[in-house]
Amino acid sequence: MTMEKPKLHPLEKARELGESYVYWHMREIHEETITEAIERGTSIEIDIAYDEDNDSIYVGHPKEFYTIEKKIPLPNNIDIDRAVEMLKEVDDVIVVLDCKHRKALPKIKGIIGILGAHRCILHSFIKEWGEPYPEGTHIEAHWPAEDVPFDDIKAFIDDTGVKCIGAMHALSVERVKEESLLDRALSMAKGFESVSIYLPGVEVPPEEFSRQTYKAGYLPWISQDEVVAHGHKFDFPYVGMADDPNLATVTKEFLAK
Repeated sequence: MTMEKPKLHPLEKARELGESYVYWHMREIHEETITEAIERGTSIEIDIAYDEDNDSIYVGHPKEFYTIEKKIPLPNNIDIDRAVEMLKEVDDVIVVLDCKHRKALPKIKGIIGILGAHRCILHSFIKEWGEPYPEGTHIEAHWPAEDVPFDDIKAFIDDTGVKCIGAMHALSVERVKEESLLDRALSMAKGFESVSIYLPGVEVPPEEFSRQTYKAGYLPWISQDEVVAHGHKFDFPYVGMADDPNLATVTKEFLAK
């Protein structure tokens, strides 16, 4: 009997090739969006949140992001089960599952069970990597739900074997340096695949942070839109996120290299 060769995860392939893997990020997700990802053979990012008021899982950010921060209605995104149904037979589409609430983790575990860990990436902001915030910081209304305890995510990685991008609300370059936030994250990140630094208003994280992340054994997270717009060049692989689907990696071609 011939044993089937284990499927290589794209982030493992990125390390093997020394090339970056770029996934497609989107603000709203509809059937047409998923169909486009399937036709492109790229990836799709699905934000998965939990509504405390009616004990339900939905696609999108925590509702506070819309109702308090943006003062807009929740978008009419695709139902999560319908999204999984569309994606489950399409092995070339990588699915980034962005956990927007710790109570979304059981649902995400079920999705990984359906799709397979070889084609999933978990993204989550880690509570302990960003808190405590400096006095006077404007704490956005959705952060308390979005920042998930480290122990929950680490146990989830150990249980499912999923590749994970751990993120922090770093807020500024100065804070990363003064509070040694990156050192804190990297000291805890064993088992993670990538570390993301959220720096609003900063085009691309300073290369020194990305290089430190890579040297510590993790793939840095970088906006591919900004890399292209500003002509940045890096001599190390990273996880890229692109709003422009034309910049997303075609999975089959990438894994065939």
